[in-house]
Amino acid sequence: MNTNQDNAIGTAKLPSELTARLQKMIWRVRRIVWLRGLLATAAVWLGCALAIMAVDAAVLIFSPAVRWGLSVLGLAAGLATAWSTLVRPLSRRLSITRMARVLETRHPELQERISSAIELLSMGGDAASRGSEQLIALLAHDAQADMRAVQPRREFSGRSIKPALMSAGMVAVVFGLLFAAWPRQTMLLFKRAVAPYEDFANLQGEGLAVEPGDVVRLQGEELSIRLQVKGGGAGRAEVRCLPVAGPETVERMRRTSAISAADGNYEIIFPNVTASFRYRIRYGAGLTRFYQVNVLPPPATTRLTITCHNPAYTKQPSRTLPENVHDIVGVAGTRVEIDAEFNRRADGVLFVGQRRFPGFAKPTPGATWSLMLATNMADRWSLALRDDYGFTGRVETAALKVIPDRVPVVTTLSPYTDRLTLPPYGQLACAFTINEDFDLSKSEFVISIDGGAEHAEPLALQASGKETWTAAQDLDLARLQLGGVRKFKVWLRVFDTLPPELGGPQKGESRPVVVTLDVNAKRIEDQLREEQKKTLQELLKAVAERLGQSSAQVSGTKAQVGDEAVNPAVMQALSVSQERVATAEDLMKRAANLCEHSFFAKLAPRMHETAARNIEPARAQTAGILFAEAAKRPDKAVAAAKTLAAAAAQVQELLPAIDELDKKQAAVSKTAELAQREEALAEQAGEKKMTQAELDAWKKAQAQVSTELAAQVKNDPAALKQ
Repeated sequence: MNTNQDNAIGTAKLPSELTARLQKMIWRVRRIVWLRGLLATAAVWLGCALAIMAVDAAVLIFSPAVRWGLSVLGLAAGLATAWSTLVRPLSRRLSITRMARVLETRHPELQERISSAIELLSMGGDAASRGSEQLIALLAHDAQADMRAVQPRREFSGRSIKPALMSAGMVAVVFGLLFAAWPRQTMLLFKRAVAPYEDFANLQGEGLAVEPGDVVRLQGEELSIRLQVKGGGAGRAEVRCLPVAGPETVERMRRTSAISAADGNYEIIFPNVTASFRYRIRYGAGLTRFYQVNVLPPPATTRLTITCHNPAYTKQPSRTLPENVHDIVGVAGTRVEIDAEFNRRADGVLFVGQRRFPGFAKPTPGATWSLMLATNMADRWSLALRDDYGFTGRVETAALKVIPDRVPVVTTLSPYTDRLTLPPYGQLACAFTINEDFDLSKSEFVISIDGGAEHAEPLALQASGKETWTAAQDLDLARLQLGGVRKFKVWLRVFDTLPPELGGPQKGESRPVVVTLDVNAKRIEDQLREEQKKTLQELLKAVAERLGQSSAQVSGTKAQVGDEAVNPAVMQALSVSQERVATAEDLMKRAANLCEHSFFAKLAPRMHETAARNIEPARAQTAGILFAEAAKRPDKAVAAAKTLAAAAAQVQELLPAIDELDKKQAAVSKTAELAQREEALAEQAGEKKMTQAELDAWKKAQAQVSTELAAQVKNDPAALKQ
């Protein structure tokens, strides 16, 4: 068995009266040490606080480091006292045996009986083997008797606590008196002493009234700092500004009140603040706490993304506008999504005219908007921002253009006029072009007979461009005539793909063409050929007339153009001649271009040749008369007049050529007309069962057509081949 186990067994065998008394003394000593150390530590800490408060009240402290230094010194002194009076004494082990020896030292008359008894009894069986058990028992009995005479309170009184208690009490009394006399000032000094990390005004600066104190300003705004000193005074007031980076600067404040005023007022104005800073004000020995001036830029967007989602019926992809483009253009029904990021947290409102659209907040500073374009929207939009401080920002307004879906535009290319009178045979060629911004859902060719009900048939369209379609339909007049039709109206009707919820589909119609069937009417080809002939001949006559007038006018000036100084009237006459020739050349080119796409296309090369070889040289000669030497001008004028006359003659020769070609075309047309009539009569005989009267009329018409066709072929055999 080891020694520790033996001691534990021995100690357990000690008399309870002996151990209880000793244990009470141990706790008595520890309580005294703890209370004395606590009072000493409190006295030192409070004393240090009083000393720091006194220094702070007497000295103007600018640097926070000084306050930190004083507070740290006071804290160190208190910790050192706590270590020496609390931690170290209480950490020492005080056993029963040691306490017994302390008692025997204080009472020599005990002759170490208590400690000897404790040691022998603690040895247990070992002691019994080495000595007399009766002797040990007698020694223990005497130790118990000695302990009865010892009182813990008398042995360890609280007199040692009195110095610490008096020190702590005196400091507490001082604090109490200070708080009773100057509670606000004392509390301020105490907080400055124990909390150097907090920013407080000093004792003299506590009563200074500062405006606006902590404040937030926008960049570029004016900041006015004002100081009010109660009770007046003529001291110097200054603002000490501490920027985010850089040393502290000092600015003197201007006194705004009279010296005799009850209160002293001071002011300083910063006309344009651009960065955040802290400031405090010194007046005499008074120094206020630091106030914060936060300078913020106006709330603004740092990124603006505008995405336009076109309606599904347009079959157009979504598009995102470039970052620097804010003008929104879209068809009605387009969904516009605006995603904005702000320079800081703010609420955004989208304005379209006077309408407000609040934004949906994002996890990051910013907002999103979604709106549907409608035709009744205003033509401008803007974005208004308001941050948590109430500052507002507004981006430059941008255009908003809502394009309504266009109604399909149907143009009739053929027939060329709105009213026609045609023979009841042959075909009517109808051609159309359709312009639509997106797509077409339906197209139909409509016939209304004698103002009756409409009959519509689907008509296939052919795309000819991004927004253009074409359509053609040949109408058999003979079949209409067989039904007894005398007058009808035709047009093309189309529908776009605009959905019903947007007001669609929209309908577009061509101009109606009214056709009257008359057996004595000319074919549409003949009507068109006659109109083209008339137009071409009128143009050629105008060309020949202007050339002839210019020739006569130039010829009349040949006697006067030889002078060195040409008469102004002669110059005016030559200028007019040049303009007429130029006009004649333009008219000739126009006639040649029209001729290329007419029944007289064979004459188009001849017209172009006349313009290039006859009219253009005549114009050049007329223009060069005045640029020649004076002696040569008469000859130049004669040559120009002859050239103009020759050009006029060449143009005149085209008129009979048109008549001759027209006769040939008429013969061919007559043959084609008779053939169409014969074919129509043949179809009439096969389509319906005729009465006897109708049959006789049919035979008569058939015989007449055959006779006319035979005579036409006899007069012009080549016409039948054409």
